[in-house]
Amino acid sequence: MQFQEFVKEGKFALSEGSIYERLRRSPAVRFDSFLYHATLIYEPAFALELERVHREYLDIGQRYRLPMFALTDTWRANHERIQQSEFRNYSVNEDNA
Repeated sequence: MQFQEFVKEGKFALSEGSIYERLRRSPAVRFDSFLYHATLIYEPAFALELERVHREYLDIGQRYRLPMFALTDTWRANHERIQQSEFRNYSVNEDNA
């Protein structure tokens, strides 16, 4: 089913809540001051915490057989911010996808 058809039919789908808000309360991660949680994928320990939070949503979707929209963690990763960060030579958005 195409996304537009899905929406038109008024189907219910699960989407993640604010991943950033959940992670910022965790002492297990450290955020980049420009890109926030978009860079967690580059540090194995931080990536595991990111995966744990995403996995909770995936598990709920599977348990209740719900379609799910999963998003990247790149809401702050625009070109200007990437260039200001220590990750300027990384493909931050692509790597998160």
